[in-house]
Amino acid sequence: MNSGSAVRMVFKVLIALIIDVITFLLAFSFWTLLNLAVFPAAITAVLIALICLNIVILAASPLRAAFGVGISVSATILTAVYYLAVMVFTGFTYLFIIPKTYLIIYLILTLVYIAVLAGLFISGSNNQRDVARRATEKAMTLDISMLMLALKRSLAEMTAGSADGGKTVLAVFREMEERLSASTPFGRSSKPAVINMETQIAAKLNLIISKAAAEGDAGREAVIMLLKETKTMIMDREKLILV
Repeated sequence: MNSGSAVRMVFKVLIALIIDVITFLLAFSFWTLLNLAVFPAAITAVLIALICLNIVILAASPLRAAFGVGISVSATILTAVYYLAVMVFTGFTYLFIIPKTYLIIYLILTLVYIAVLAGLFISGSNNQRDVARRATEKAMTLDISMLMLALKRSLAEMTAGSADGGKTVLAVFREMEERLSASTPFGRSSKPAVINMETQIAAKLNLIISKAAAEGDAGREAVIMLLKETKTMIMDREKLILV
């Protein structure tokens, strides 16, 4: 933990302690003696709300990392509202409310809080997965694009002194390139079979680049065969995505 994180954590602990002290001063003041029948239910409700508030304050950083800044802030605000609602409700009704009625209203407040909080976390989790998926897609698409540029240069160098044979290689390459451009971006699918196929395609492109650079025009037929295999793999990948 660096100094900045340590300072933030100390600040959060201080805030939580101040809230705790104020809550206990209010919860255990003289007015609690005026309706002892409801006191056990009231003190339990207040403590649960206080614990929830302490958790979101002290765990703000992990929540932000797991669900994003927006969800973390929303969860903190929601919990603060829940805590204040419990405190205000308890304060205004303590002298005349009966335990059963208090518990029913408190449970309704708590269920609403839990439902909204669960919705926030589910939304945040989905958003984080979308962010991770987009980052993966962007990285893999960039990797494939770089491989295709490198392959294009290698094939251009390999066919520089050729005539008809060079045209054949470049024609097969263009067919494969068009098939790749029309396919679903790499990294978009999370299916293991598709991910495995994408890895194989990237390895095949690397192999073609190496062979074109090492063997030159002598490896023309092998390069053509590999390009056709790559095109077939790209088509097979699309079929796996649709399965």
